[in-house]
Amino acid sequence: MTARELAARLADLHRREKSIAALLFGIEYARDIEECRNLMGLSRNAVIIEIVQLSGIPPSYTINVDKGIRMAPYVSVRRRPSRKSN
Repeated sequence: MTARELAARLADLHRREKSIAALLFGIEYARDIEECRNLMGLSRNAVIIEIVQLSGIPPSYTINVDKGIRMAPYVSVRRRPSRKSN
C-alpha cells in the first residue's frame, strides 16, 4: 500500500473510532506500513509522520500509530459485532 492509501484508511478509522483509531491502525496495518517504509526508503518514524500528515488527523497521533506498530506482534484486532437495528 502507498502512504496515501494508508492515510485514507487511517482517516476513515479515525472518523469511526477517534479515541483508539491510531493504536488500532498501527496494529492492523503494521506490515503494510513496513512495506511502505521499504518502498519509500524512509525511517519508520518518517513514514508514520507522512501517513498521519496525509490523513489530516492531528500530528500528536503519530505516537499512538508507532505504539500500535510495536504492539502488533503481541496482539490481534477483534472485530466489534455489528449492531442490529430493531
